[in-house]
Amino acid sequence: MQINTKLNASILAAAGLLLCSTAQALSTAAGEPDSLQVRMFADDYDRALVNVDADTAAGPVIGAALELERLKINGRISESQTLPLSYTVRSDLDPRRQTTASLRLVHARSHVPGDIRENYSYVAGVAFRRPVNDQWTIVPAVSAGYVEDRGVAIDTTGSIYGVSVASVYKVRRQKLDVAIANQLSHYRTREFRITGVSPENPQINNTVMRNGVVLAMPTLLAGRKLSTEVAFTRTDILTDRKDPFFVTDYYNEVSLTLGNNKRLANARSFVRGGISYLDGQGDVRGMRVKLGYWF
Repeated sequence: MQINTKLNASILAAAGLLLCSTAQALSTAAGEPDSLQVRMFADDYDRALVNVDADTAAGPVIGAALELERLKINGRISESQTLPLSYTVRSDLDPRRQTTASLRLVHARSHVPGDIRENYSYVAGVAFRRPVNDQWTIVPAVSAGYVEDRGVAIDTTGSIYGVSVASVYKVRRQKLDVAIANQLSHYRTREFRITGVSPENPQINNTVMRNGVVLAMPTLLAGRKLSTEVAFTRTDILTDRKDPFFVTDYYNEVSLTLGNNKRLANARSFVRGGISYLDGQGDVRGMRVKLGYWF
């Protein structure tokens, strides 16, 4: 009887570890707003909206930015620092045709009851900007990401790859420009390694839709001509799994950005900075501050 009790306890402990590990793998990959998948489609969306001005002299453009983010996600606090880097090359035949390679480096710290988790993620991608006409641009992209999530008892590493296509349509007015952005993405996990569990693929195949509107208007500040942009974005995550770990299916974001770029048509060299507020399904909300420089 004592042996059976010990055996049952061991089985329950193993099952608990497996459940906890599975939950950690799923949330690290795609279950939460600070997951690897979210960072990937955010990078795809940002590349689609940053348009290097085709009227200036041809040549590569380098972009570097710093993002600080603090999120509250269903009882835990996540704080992150992100360094997005990009390199854009314009076609000699048509400077509107642009190819952008990007790299996003992220360090995040998550405070959960009884544990402080350190998260490092890396996202690399390539986007191809193709104009349909003067107002409409299509931006297909491919990306791959890798994450390392370290805690007191359980460490998780894994990768995701994805494809996306974005559409950006611009309507220009005398004192107000409007950009309508739509993005459809699909992401698939690869093998994840978890402490105490054999390597496996969690088989998360998600389709993500992101739709937004950007309003840009000229602004005069201290005698300098600037551009103010107000953006509204809605993100919907359509997962093929119904696990309880996927608690956020959508979230909304409002952002305010100020820069010395022209309205919805960035110059050869420009600086942009802004703040965003995020609110999502359940107890999900947070702030993000970003400052970027393209040259």
